[in-house]
Amino acid sequence: MDISKLSENGLKAFHQSVRTVAAADAANPQKNDPYYGVAEYPDWAQHRDEIEAELKSRGIPFNPVQW
Repeated sequence: MDISKLSENGLKAFHQSVRTVAAADAANPQKNDPYYGVAEYPDWAQHRDEIEAELKSRGIPFNPVQW
């Protein structure tokens, strides 16, 4: 996915989605459904890093997503 083509609002929404699933996984230590595996699958970190790099390059303030 080419995130450089997303609007500012789309990029923020995508970032918020990553934050939401990371929080859901953190609140679900039993890994019950739904469980997204953000800390286990490297593609989640890759998506997060790409989104945050794009936010930074556009000068859009954000709080980094951590897990």
